Amino acid sequence: MPFLIKSLHLISLGLWLGSVTFFSFFTALPIIHTYQNLANQSDNWLGLKNESEGTRAAGEALGSVFARYFPFQVTCGAVALLTALAWWGTPGLLHKARVILLALALLLGVINLLVLAPRVGELRQQRYASDLQIAAKADKAFGLAHTYSLLTDMTTLLLVIIAMILAAGLPNGAKAE
Repeated sequence: MPFLIKSLHLISLGLWLGSVTFFSFFTALPIIHTYQNLANQSDNWLGLKNESEGTRAAGEALGSVFARYFPFQVTCGAVALLTALAWWGTPGLLHKARVILLALALLLGVINLLVLAPRVGELRQQRYASDLQIAAKADKAFGLAHTYSLLTDMTTLLLVIIAMILAAGLPNGAKAE
């Protein structure tokens, strides 16, 4: 059983770390830049007229990814935390620190899933409303909400990186020896 717990712990951490890294740096940014650059081409195949329309198209594309991204993060975080609890009673501060770090990272993932991402998605739609007052108000609120979501995601990434480093010190068994 200790081998299974350790394996699940490492797999969940690896998937969590990899997904946040890949999405943040190798998916979201390139998609946004690609659509913005496409919009700057007068003969673009999507008929985008300006960079703002490119940003909007990128947001629509990324919105479908967010629907899977945050639930996946929370699932990986839950497995990592549950398996880390097996080492809570192991002597040493390292194992308690691992649980606390993972609990914080999971909490941030849940906040993004249940609070920030839905708000950002709602504001993303409203910022393109035909009512210019609603659009202007939503555009201003979007920037702040998106910044909070991004900071939450990057803090989660940092905590998961630390948890992955701490995985080098996993005990040999699931219980204190």
